[in-house]
Amino acid sequence: MNLGEKFAQHIDRGEFDLAGEMISDDCIYKAGDTEHQGRRGIIAMYRDLQQSMKPHFDEVIYDSVVDVIDGETCSVHYFDEYRKGDRTHRMRTEEILRFKDGLIVNIEQISNRGEAEAFRKFWQEIRG
Repeated sequence: MNLGEKFAQHIDRGEFDLAGEMISDDCIYKAGDTEHQGRRGIIAMYRDLQQSMKPHFDEVIYDSVVDVIDGETCSVHYFDEYRKGDRTHRMRTEEILRFKDGLIVNIEQISNRGEAEAFRKFWQEIRG
């Protein structure tokens, strides 16, 4: 198992402290105009996102697939499935992880066209 797979599994399982051990203290996470810095800030972002979503759904399943780009870079494809009653929605996101000396030094979220809009529509429909 490569470092990207290990990190993604920890995130999928909600093992944020273990995932945090893989992030450098000066790592930068970028998502569009938003930036999180350092191990604590990045792990807090992942934790807050998962914890804020779960109470609104009957079930949330996190899964991921990792593609190795080269020895220092990989692409993580996250698949988050949300269920409320008999309605489900699968949201896909992607992050590029860059490693140095066995730690993640940079994370960049790649915008997947239409994913946020589709999720907002699903959210509005289940909230009534």
